[in-house]
Amino acid sequence: MPRAYIIILLDEEISRTPNHDAGIAAMSISMVAYDEGLGSCILASVDREKLREVLNVPEGLTISLVVALGYPAENPVVETVKAGDIKYWLDENGVLHVPKRDLKDIVRRNRYQKQ
Repeated sequence: MPRAYIIILLDEEISRTPNHDAGIAAMSISMVAYDEGLGSCILASVDREKLREVLNVPEGLTISLVVALGYPAENPVVETVKAGDIKYWLDENGVLHVPKRDLKDIVRRNRYQKQ
């Protein structure tokens, strides 16, 4: 359960790429949180109008992202994808398994090469 939320606001008058800036900020916050033993979740699907009202966000600022912070309730197990299935699943002990593709399957060097 989140213990805190960080609302990332954009002032489009001072940046030509504000959404890039928000993404970089959210990822940086998440990385520092991880180093401090916290879990995080970057949320883009939020009720921006309700947040604007509740937080009294002034006109001229756009609510871009929300980062939820808290203490992780579980320790997921990362494993290699089997037969192309990337669905997360819980085992009989309630442990979350998170399949990930191998880097060689998603990273290309210098040019795209269809596998």
